[in-house]
Amino acid sequence: MDEIQRTGPRNQCLNCGAEIRPPDAYCAQCGQKVDDNKLGLRKVLSKFFENYISPDSRFGRSIFPFLFKPGYLSKQFISGRRRSFANPFRLLILSSILFFFCLSSYVDLS
Repeated sequence: MDEIQRTGPRNQCLNCGAEIRPPDAYCAQCGQKVDDNKLGLRKVLSKFFENYISPDSRFGRSIFPFLFKPGYLSKQFISGRRRSFANPFRLLILSSILFFFCLSSYVDLS
């Protein structure tokens, strides 16, 4: 879990422009975290794996039923259990994009 500490020398919130006191880690007006607004590759990749590939994420819980239990996610989504799993339509679009990307890597079109 991220420690709550100020990581940048900002005096104004980048989101709403409110003044920020030096010890504050979050804006008192809008709640945005005060940081230096720099994203490194390591931070982006760790957030990606944390949010999408982790077994605790909705995507991580949805990938097995999506691949091996056809219709299960759609039934859950229609019955109202939308918070527990990723949207099956987004998974379908994502898997189609990945499939055609991989297919184009292996098939020579010339």
